[in-house]
Amino acid sequence: MSSQTQRRNHKVYFFKVIVESALRDGELMIPRSFVKRYGKELSSPVTLMLPNSPKWKVSLIKRDHDILFQKGSRRRGSFRGRNCSRSEAIERKNEAVLKAAKERALERARDFHSENPFFIRPLCASYIQNTVVIPTGFSREYLDGYNGNVSIAVDEDMPLSVKFKFNANNNRSFMTTGWTQFSQKYNLQEGDVCVFEMIDCTKFMFKVIIYRAREQPNSDQLQG
Repeated sequence: MSSQTQRRNHKVYFFKVIVESALRDGELMIPRSFVKRYGKELSSPVTLMLPNSPKWKVSLIKRDHDILFQKGSRRRGSFRGRNCSRSEAIERKNEAVLKAAKERALERARDFHSENPFFIRPLCASYIQNTVVIPTGFSREYLDGYNGNVSIAVDEDMPLSVKFKFNANNNRSFMTTGWTQFSQKYNLQEGDVCVFEMIDCTKFMFKVIIYRAREQPNSDQLQG
């Protein structure tokens, strides 16, 4: 009896944990140990089956020495199961809710008015973790190449010192040292919007008004 015939008489299988990157990229690598042993017998497409589900045909692609399942449409075949599809649906809904919440936070910030100079910064991930770019127009008109510390405060809280740094190469100003501590203290999140109101142009003092995306109406619809 040939080895192929023997294999038909017993199950050959491998285990694979579905991680987020596989769902995002639409590819799932078959373990190399399995490919090394059985790869010559694989052909594209292959058939995947879930309990009490129809059979799905899925394409295989070869990349260097690896073989991967490749994402297709539901009609053509996909390696994603029911739980993964449900997770994707929840993720899409959360993204839509957050996008709407971010837009409302920005709209509220744009309604801010003051006789003092101010600028608005919607917060992306890099702004929260690193530095904040100050709008060029504000920097040119009110900072005039200033390099040094400024005071920023929320409501009546104790002001925190943050360094403003001017880059002469691109004529841009940045908030650097001290900003991360401020961000952490007030638990700033991606999508929040900060208004920086310059309440003292001589001492470079700013009042910060925070509009939080997750406090907007319907943001409680986020699902885990």
